[in-house]
Amino acid sequence: MTSLEDEAARQVAGPWRGPAEEAETQDRYSQVLASMQGLPEKQQEVLRLKFQHGLSYKEISQLTEDSIGNVGWLLHKALKSLKDRLAGGEMQGVEA
Repeated sequence: MTSLEDEAARQVAGPWRGPAEEAETQDRYSQVLASMQGLPEKQQEVLRLKFQHGLSYKEISQLTEDSIGNVGWLLHKALKSLKDRLAGGEMQGVEA
């Protein structure tokens, strides 16, 4: 039996994130969720179905009774709005 060096152990176990990295990830996640609250309900719905539930455009289309093209447009619009809000530092309707 041989012992693993620290770096080799991390590679075997997967990427390790320290408390600072974990806190930063949680902060970003909270910012995205807060920014989502300002989106129209339909855009929020398709974002959740796509990214939280991993559904395809076709599956989302069937659930929402929107065309596949409209699902794509809603996702595009929602992601662009989120990107703009997060880049501008907006938090749930409050401008920085």
